[in-house]
Order: sequence, then structure tokens, then C-alpha cells
Amino acid sequence: LIAILTKMVARKFSVAVLVALVAVSVSAEAPNGVHISLTEVPNTMRAMWSLPNTPVASATSGYCLFGHSEQSILTQSTIGSPYTYTDGGFLGSLYDVVLENLVDDSVYFYKCGSPSSGFSNVFRFSTPPSRHTAEVKILVWGDMGVDNPVSSPKHVQAAAAKEIEQSNFSLVINVGDTSYANDYKPAENNSWVGDQYWREVESVAANAPVMLCPGNHESQFDFAAHLNRTHMPVVGTGPLRRFYYSFDFGPIHFATISTENPNGNNTEQWLFLQEDLRKAAANRANVPWIVVFTHHPFYCSCLLYKSSRCGSEMDTYLASYEAMFNEFGVDLFMAGRYARHQTRKQQPPRHCPSRCGQGQRPARPR
Repeated sequence: LIAILTKMVARKFSVAVLVALVAVSVSAEAPNGVHISLTEVPNTMRAMWSLPNTPVASATSGYCLFGHSEQSILTQSTIGSPYTYTDGGFLGSLYDVVLENLVDDSVYFYKCGSPSSGFSNVFRFSTPPSRHTAEVKILVWGDMGVDNPVSSPKHVQAAAAKEIEQSNFSLVINVGDTSYANDYKPAENNSWVGDQYWREVESVAANAPVMLCPGNHESQFDFAAHLNRTHMPVVGTGPLRRFYYSFDFGPIHFATISTENPNGNNTEQWLFLQEDLRKAAANRANVPWIVVFTHHPFYCSCLLYKSSRCGSEMDTYLASYEAMFNEFGVDLFMAGRYARHQTRKQQPPRHCPSRCGQGQRPARPR
């Protein structure tokens, strides 16, 4: 650029030419951190990415091209206008587009970007399997930042990328605490952590839909990064509708709520989950499994945290949800938060309605 400026001054080129050249240089940033997720509309897939160093004023509309093979990436997604937010000092552009008219249980190849910024690498994903699928493999992670816990994210990311590359998993569930951006100071300049996180997990998140719930580390700036960098299905109409949702994936019904927002008895989230599980239980003949995930755990036996934090939380959550889970037969509950591996299998519930364990359910997949 210095050499160009020298020649321009020597030849007395106009300032307008300089501005044009600089604008071209700025807008040529490649898509960063492509990631996909399911939407509330069947047979669609959402794709999102960022241009961290390209202001919205300099960015152009973006889209994805997709097809059933690398040689037939011709179908265009919806067109996404660049948007932004300013918390954490973010000055770049974000994109959110939807790939439509997809066929279930199929493989698609795609790339995202624009002619001006260029396109991403080609990625691939599988659409949700048939409800009659006998085996569904899902990758679950949580509490993973760019450096927190120290060193282990890189190992998890590498192992997950290898599994995804070998088509061993077709769905990722993230149980919260994404990137740990709020651990980085100064707060007014930590948005780069979100850019780095999605760039690090791109080999996973661009090749399998990532469905997530917010954790306590996403609460900074009133969840600005969570709400702008990710977009989960919207199935409610209340003020917290961006924080809870459900979806079917083959023979499994998933539901999640935010433990970082009001969720006690008769709150918006509690009423959503009660009605959602009621419908899911009535639909077991078609979708036999019911799975719920949150960030804070509802059960805790960790001696390190039980007396100080998760013990009292457990009592509060179970008072609100355990009877509901038992009534509608939730098969699996997953959570993060305390970074201690704990499992509870066929434990007798503390508050079990008289009909617990009775009746027949459709056969579960492996």
C-alpha cells in the first residue's frame, strides 16, 4: 500500500482513486467462523458468519450457495444484509441466511460469502434423519472457551473435527458458556474472543448444526453476543422467546430453556416447557425419545460445589421441574456449568407421581 501511495503522489492521482482502492482492500475480508443451526421451519438450515474487520457501511449483502455435491453448488440461500452490534467493541459485520427446500436425511455441500468479500471453504452437512432411524449420534459439549479450561479446548476441537469429518456425528449440542468472552478485559474490547471462538470451532460448527443454550458467561452486555452471533429457533411469543425452544431431530425431541433467565414455576419458560413436554409425550409414537438440556444442572453430587453452589440450586430446580420431567417421561437431561463429569442412571426420583414407571413406550433407538 505504501508503494501504491508513493506512485499515486508522484503521478498526482486523485483522492477519489485512493478511496476506491482502500474500499476494495477493506471489503475483501473472507468469511470468518461459519456455523449452522436448525430453524423453526422444517427442511431449512441457518448459516451465520462474520467479517470482524469490515464495518457494515463497507460490507455488501451475502449468501450461501449449496447443492448435493461439490460440483453442483448452485442453489442460492436467502440473501442476508450485513448487521452489527457494538458491545465489547465489535466493529465488524455479521450475516444470517437460511438454506431452504432441503430434503431430509440428505448430504449437502455449501459455501458462504459474497462476490466482493469472497466465499468460504466448501463445507458439508447432513439434514435431520428419518424418524425411523435406529441410531443417532450426537456430539455434546459445554463450558468451552478459547483458552478456558486451559489447553483442553484445542484437544476437544481437534477430536470433534475428526469425528465430524468421518461423518460420525450429525448434530452438536452446546450446553452453554460459549467462548468465555466476559473473562477477558477490558470488557469494552473483548468481542474478538467471539470471533476467535467461532473460527476455532468452524471445522465442526460449519459441518454439523450446533444447537445451544446460553450459560452465565453469555450474560455480559445483556446477552448481546449470544443474541447476535447465534440464532436458535423461535417457537414462543413472549419477551424471553429467544432463550427457549424445541426441535425434533429424527426420533428425538429436544427442548431447552435458559437457566440464566427467570424459569421458576409459572414463568414464561416453565409454561413453555410444560406444554412442550406435554405435546412431546403425546407424540411418542412418532418421536419416541425426549431430551432436555440446560446450562445449570438440575442434579448435583459434586463435593467440590455441592455445599457452596449447586446443592441449593438443585433443590430449587427439582422443586420446579422434577415432577414435570417424571410426568412426561423425559428420557435424558444434559447440563454443563460445573465442569465435573457426573451421570445418574435410573435413579429413583425424589418426587414421583404414582404412575411413574408404568405403561408402555415405543421402542427407543440405540
